[in-house]
Amino acid sequence: MQHLPAPALLGRMATTLDIISGGRLAFGLGSGSIEEEHRRAGLPWGSAAERAARLGETLEIVTRMFTGAPTTFAGAHYRVTELPNVPGPVQRPRPPIHLGGAGPKYTLPLVARYADVWNIPTYGLRDRPALTAALERECAAIDRDPATIARSHQAVLALAADEAALPAVRARAGRRYAAAAYGLADGYVGTPAMVAEQLAERAAQGLDAIVFLVSPREAEATMELFAAAVLPRLAEFSPGR
Repeated sequence: MQHLPAPALLGRMATTLDIISGGRLAFGLGSGSIEEEHRRAGLPWGSAAERAARLGETLEIVTRMFTGAPTTFAGAHYRVTELPNVPGPVQRPRPPIHLGGAGPKYTLPLVARYADVWNIPTYGLRDRPALTAALERECAAIDRDPATIARSHQAVLALAADEAALPAVRARAGRRYAAAAYGLADGYVGTPAMVAEQLAERAAQGLDAIVFLVSPREAEATMELFAAAVLPRLAEFSPGR
C-alpha cells in the first residue's frame, strides 16, 4: 500500500525551517514530471489531473497553515481538522511559494491562485509565450495582477572550464539528463562565457531567477567555477554598461 506524505507534516516542516533559518525559506512545490522518481520513492504516480488535484489540496492546506490560524480542510485526498501551526513562520505574510510546471490545464490555474514565483521547467521554455498568455487568463479569472508573480527558470547547468573540456562535459550531461523532462537542449551547457551570455539573454526575456539542476558528483566544482568565472561576466551584461 502506498502512502502520500501528509500536507500537514510538510507545512509544519516548512514552518520550522523558516523559523530556524531566520525567515529564509523559499517553499517550492510541483506535481512531478518524472514517473521513475515517484516509483523509486514509493509514491503513486497517477494522471496529470490526479497529481494536480493532490498538489492543489496541499497548497490550500499549507498556505492556510502559514497564516497561523488553526486549519480545517476536507478534500478528495486530504483532510485536516482544527490543525494548529504554532509558532508560525517568520516571513510575512508567508514564505514565498515557488510553483513549478507548465501545464495550462492543471498547473497554471494553481500558479495563478497560489504562487509568488512561477518556476518554468526547461521543457516549458519554448512554449513560454503561449503559457504566459494562459497564465494571464487564469489571473484575470480570479482578479489577480500577473505582474505580482515572478518568473524563474529551472534547467540543467553543465559547466566546462574551457572549450577543450566542453565535449566531455556535454557527453556526461547527455547521459545523466537524457529524459525529455530535463529539456537539456534548453539548459545551460557550455563554457563560462557561453553560460553567462545565455543567462543575460534569459534575463532580457523577463526571467527573474534561475534554478540550476547540477550533477551531485560535480556540484561543488561546478558551483565554484560558476562563482569564479560566470558571475563576474554577468556584470558585463548588466543595465547601463
